[in-house]
Amino acid sequence: MENLNEFFDAKITVRSLVYLLGDIKGKLQLKDNRIRLFRNTVFGPWLDIPCYANENHLLNYVLQHQVYVPQMSDDCPPIAYKIGNNVLRFGRREFCLITGFRLGSLSYVEKSHSPFVVRVFPERKSAKKHRVKGDDLLYVLKEDTLWSKISDEDAVRVCLLIVAEIIFMGQKPVSYIPAHILTLVEDFHAWNAYPWGEYMWRCFYTKLENVAPKHYHIYYKKKMETAPKKETAPKTIATYNVFGFVWALKIWILESFPYSRNWWNKDPDKMPRGIAWSKVVTFSKNHYGILFGQDPILHLVPTSLERVQPWYIASDHFLRELSKVASVDRAVPCWSTRDEEKKMIVDKICNEDIGITLDDNDVRVYAIWGMGGIGKTTLAQYVYNHETVKKYFELKCWVLEDKKLDEMSLDDLQRQLQSKLNEKKYFIIMDDVWLDHESHEDMDGWEELCKALSCGAKGSTVMVTTRKKALAEVMAIPELQHNVAVLSKDESWSLFKMLAFPVTGEGENVSSGLEREEKVREGKEIVEKCNGLPLAVKTLGSLMLTKKSVGQWQDVNKNFMNMSKIQDNVLPTLRLSYDDLPPHMKICFAYCCLFSKGEEMSKDLMIELWMANEFIPSKGDVSLYLLGGEIFDTLIGWSFFQDAVEKDIYTGVICKMHDLMHDLALDVMGDDCAVIGPDKELIRSDKVLYLSLSCEDFEFSKQDLKKLRPLRSMLVFDDNYQISIRQMSSHVYIRVLHLYKIKSSTLPESICKLIHLRYLKISRSRIKVIPESIINLQNMQVLILERCWEFRELPKGMRYMRNLQRLDTSSSSLRHMPVGIKELTNLRRLSNFVVGKDDGARIGEMGNLNLVGMRKLELSGPENVGGLREAESANLKDKINLKSLTLVWSHDERSETNDSEVLEGLEPNSGLQELKINRYMGTVISPWMVKLVNLTSINISHLLKCEQLPLLGKLPSLKIIKLWDMDSLKCFHDDDNSTSKDEILFPSLQELHIVTCWSLVSLPSNFPKLQSLEIYTCNKLGSLPDEIQSFKDLNQITIKGCAILSRRCEKGIGEDWPKISHIPHRSIY
Repeated sequence: MENLNEFFDAKITVRSLVYLLGDIKGKLQLKDNRIRLFRNTVFGPWLDIPCYANENHLLNYVLQHQVYVPQMSDDCPPIAYKIGNNVLRFGRREFCLITGFRLGSLSYVEKSHSPFVVRVFPERKSAKKHRVKGDDLLYVLKEDTLWSKISDEDAVRVCLLIVAEIIFMGQKPVSYIPAHILTLVEDFHAWNAYPWGEYMWRCFYTKLENVAPKHYHIYYKKKMETAPKKETAPKTIATYNVFGFVWALKIWILESFPYSRNWWNKDPDKMPRGIAWSKVVTFSKNHYGILFGQDPILHLVPTSLERVQPWYIASDHFLRELSKVASVDRAVPCWSTRDEEKKMIVDKICNEDIGITLDDNDVRVYAIWGMGGIGKTTLAQYVYNHETVKKYFELKCWVLEDKKLDEMSLDDLQRQLQSKLNEKKYFIIMDDVWLDHESHEDMDGWEELCKALSCGAKGSTVMVTTRKKALAEVMAIPELQHNVAVLSKDESWSLFKMLAFPVTGEGENVSSGLEREEKVREGKEIVEKCNGLPLAVKTLGSLMLTKKSVGQWQDVNKNFMNMSKIQDNVLPTLRLSYDDLPPHMKICFAYCCLFSKGEEMSKDLMIELWMANEFIPSKGDVSLYLLGGEIFDTLIGWSFFQDAVEKDIYTGVICKMHDLMHDLALDVMGDDCAVIGPDKELIRSDKVLYLSLSCEDFEFSKQDLKKLRPLRSMLVFDDNYQISIRQMSSHVYIRVLHLYKIKSSTLPESICKLIHLRYLKISRSRIKVIPESIINLQNMQVLILERCWEFRELPKGMRYMRNLQRLDTSSSSLRHMPVGIKELTNLRRLSNFVVGKDDGARIGEMGNLNLVGMRKLELSGPENVGGLREAESANLKDKINLKSLTLVWSHDERSETNDSEVLEGLEPNSGLQELKINRYMGTVISPWMVKLVNLTSINISHLLKCEQLPLLGKLPSLKIIKLWDMDSLKCFHDDDNSTSKDEILFPSLQELHIVTCWSLVSLPSNFPKLQSLEIYTCNKLGSLPDEIQSFKDLNQITIKGCAILSRRCEKGIGEDWPKISHIPHRSIY
């Protein structure tokens, strides 16, 4: 604490009774259904906490180093701790990562009548007695007679309330349970969807901020008033209470200080982090100097696995909305200044009278130009995402131009975009345009493109970014041109300071005023040498964050040349940060030059390639994939990669590399790599280890193949390029083959000569089988045969490929999985599992696989599963990282009873986000669907006998519903009484697509956030709900081939026309 001169001994009482989790687990385990129900809640993982000791003396030490805050904030910001030379922040993000509880907006629904209280405490029927204390719940838990009488669901509710209020919130057992929590516990789905992280953090903040200073000063003042005059300080030990979930603070300390591993052990496979730590040996006050003697990890960075968890995704979005700036684990934007410049551009493009032309074939173009690394793309991104721009334009589109305009043909453009652009006000950004303004061919192509884009409404705008001033002058009129200049000195220093001193500005990570002044002086000299180039400032700022001593700052300053000629000296500047990387990170970064400039790079792909090339050094039993994830996060944090986002469930996280960083990677690779693009560079060196090819018509000569004998990696990125894989069989050192369209229907036996091969991808090929001898490639880690539509069988001996971590046969004709696949214990990802009828592995083999990296699975052939018990053996509930599940039955006639049992047994984990069901023959869909509180998309097709759907309206995250060919479906649910009048159904639904549902007669009456409604060939659907007029967000409706509804919605005369006349985009056929 800044206002305390020294640490004072104290006794603290932690009100959070973590040990009760052990008691609760013991009671729940007495009945399988109770423990199962509890584990399916958001609190379920906490039953497996390995120890209960809060380490009160450790908490006391850290709390006394809390930075005093004169006035507490209603926003509950991070709490600062000054330990040694470092200031650390413990806030919402850290709390979320440790607890695994989502952050979000809090809302309270209270009911005077609690059915739970009436059932469990029948003597409290009157409203006055409708209150329950923590002690009451603990009594039920401990009293065996009461515990056995209540239902399994109410037993779980008792435990949830105890865990929420007494353990996590740290409330006294004599306190009453809040009324809104009693209301919430009635609905397990609502309980799981509640933002517990925000609820707990607000309590934690209000109870922990200034707790040690406050109690110390009260105690000290009282003692001094009563002490003899000779005494200057109290002799007895101070005491104070700590409320809130303080366990999270303890885990944050262990996460932040690496030496904690001397006394505690962390299981890397457990999540959340709060249950991953167990105690190894006793930790005492004598150990403070060791634990806190090493520099801490200043910021907890989410792992790749955490980033894709629903609770993290929702929390990250909430934090972004809360702060209105990018989250701390993303790249820091360079455009945190120049507000006038940004406002000027937004004002111009949102004013249709600026830049207007008389030529109907002209399109309004706004050109941004400037040198590489100056921030053109970042500025364009700011404009693209600005709220004013979002509201002004009906349609937005971002196009990455890669040197040549002809890569996006006019025909492609007209086919893909023109129908959508017609008469709409659109905004298109074409980033990084490299046309030759003196080339007639390029300029003719540009004029044709402008003609194709002239179909939009007045005010439509195309924004281009380019390094060429002359090109900008040709494309845009003067008032719609903007030169991105270098940053001013103040802007440069502000950006540098944000990165080098990320928390409190110039005072961060310094132990004295003198050290602060010296670092600031060195930093300002470094910034001045950057001459206002944002990329250089950003890169150097990220580098200086890792430099702790003044001497290290002086060394960087000394070695950094003045960038008087900015463009000539960018690479040496960036190389300063590259030189500071550990050797294994240097090669991981440089290897990525094999990707094309501006190309999206998949995190999964990069890690798999790094592993295959043996770039990642091992650390005991820690997964190489997890270590690769740490490398990726470091390269993001140091600005070697940028724009990291999760693209979709299957692809996962992607990122890009700035053009200048790409140049740096090529530069440091030298002759070790060859990048063959459209310019068809020749293979000049015989030392090439890594090769990529991105053009269709390049042919390897015999001389080329001879030079490539040392080759380790060959990456073909052009999906039209065909290669003879026999050409590669003599390259015995090769570790990576990433290919498209091989010229064969099978792999040659000679591929088995490639004994070092670890990564093999073949896509869009007519390959049907692979040789059995491929199992001899014992180093194989990744085998991908995607979109090989004729591929039908995997090797029978595949169980011997024990190092295999990923198997992808998506979009193939695979008949069954090989027997013994369960023995592939290192398998992390599996794209699909086919249950054979007579041959192959049974579905239970998949249940034995951990598959921690599997985010998406297609399960085919469930009609060959023997029933409920065998379906349950797939253990889909335990595949906690599975986010997308597709279940595909065959066309064969079969018993609907077996289908119903199998579907019931295939219940996935509650974190599932996408569900597809195809050709299921049951009449009812299993009720487990309503437990999927994180589900965002449902696609149900060809369910010819299904008569009713579960209560989809109760799914809080559901955004998309697609129903196809459901001949027997009459309505969404047949029991409206199952929902209360006050309950809001479909709270998040944005898109509803219904196609060929012959028997459907009605739709639900309320979709508060619906944006698009499409109905095709539903001949019995008689009308639209009257409430559709109140759907404020609905802007598109399509009704086609519906005998009754199409007539009722006919413009001007149909009975339902008044219901839809307000909708902007209508298509009625």
